[in-house]
Amino acid sequence: MTAPAFPGFSSTVFIGFYLLGLTVIVHIFLVSLVVGIAVIVPFFEWRGYRNNDDDLLGLSRRLFKFLAVTDLVAGVWATWMTVVLACYWSTLLFVVTTKLFLPVTIAIVGIVISIPSMAAYYYLWGKVSRRVHLLIGVLMIIGTLLVPIGMNAIFAFIDYQVASASAWAGFLNPLYPIFIIHRVFAGIVMAALAFSAFYTLKLAEKSGKADEDSSVYLKGTRCGLYVGLTALVLQTIIGMVFGIQLMQYSPYLASAVFGNVFVGYVPTYYDFTPLFVVFLVIVGILWISGLYNLNQFRRMRFSKTASYMMLFAAMAGVPLMEFVHDAARFPYFVIVGSSGIPASTFVNSWMVIPSEFAMAAILVAGTLMTVFVYLLYSLFLKAFGAKL
Repeated sequence: MTAPAFPGFSSTVFIGFYLLGLTVIVHIFLVSLVVGIAVIVPFFEWRGYRNNDDDLLGLSRRLFKFLAVTDLVAGVWATWMTVVLACYWSTLLFVVTTKLFLPVTIAIVGIVISIPSMAAYYYLWGKVSRRVHLLIGVLMIIGTLLVPIGMNAIFAFIDYQVASASAWAGFLNPLYPIFIIHRVFAGIVMAALAFSAFYTLKLAEKSGKADEDSSVYLKGTRCGLYVGLTALVLQTIIGMVFGIQLMQYSPYLASAVFGNVFVGYVPTYYDFTPLFVVFLVIVGILWISGLYNLNQFRRMRFSKTASYMMLFAAMAGVPLMEFVHDAARFPYFVIVGSSGIPASTFVNSWMVIPSEFAMAAILVAGTLMTVFVYLLYSLFLKAFGAKL
């Protein structure tokens, strides 16, 4: 692989940029699912107990099975990402863990809380009182949310570097609050509309023939649509606010993503506006298919075409936008106004490996990503299609 003609951007830096980008995109995709489902599961359990609804309780348990497996796979990719950071981007890792020590610590505390609480939530289901189990679920939500609350300080930092020596610098970043909200609601939208689409497909296959699972499928479709579309309304507003703030604080990145029409002329290395337009089309598909499925559901009709479109749009939006957001900063790593700090500044100067070996690593990573996604899809079908 030949590195682009940019000063100091060697093949090693270029390949490291690719490897880190690949792992980050997959990890964010999986973590978004984890965050979304971790918030939804206890909510469904609470609604089930409140309304004495066994179907909602069953739906909550099915969702939790998928949550546990997804969180495990996300952990594998987090390990891969850490290895890439330690090997290729040791300087960046040092800067992040020193300047953003408090947010990173919060994320680690979140991991320490979320993993044991997930285990307790599973093993104590039906063995403790409803109130105690719901409190464990709340603890699971808190632990899960603390991870993006901490880690997103890093993404805010590389989008807009706050000039502060304070330990609280990560929290003072004006992009930080909107970044967290944006990521959390993206996960809720993706998880809710994806499983709603799956249950709609199950109902469409039955062609109106009722059986013992139909009631669960109907509850899954209904709850997923209402939760997902409500979150989509909020996420659309949040996304526009985030875009406006990005234009204000990170004009280079905003220009590379949105083009110079909104930002003014800021020279960028690549133009990602076409991919951003594709993302907007995907969001439009999500809106249209979601509202259409809701309208059909109220008439007790179920469309396979609209459900497949909604499932695709729900799963494709997060990784595509993450790719655009991360790759648009090239050749910089930390954006500073209309330019930035080149990625070569943060690379490990001792990490010199043959490009063939690095390409093999990228190929392995891509293959594993494909295998993991396929396994998750298979487990998704098994978790939601199996009997309780």
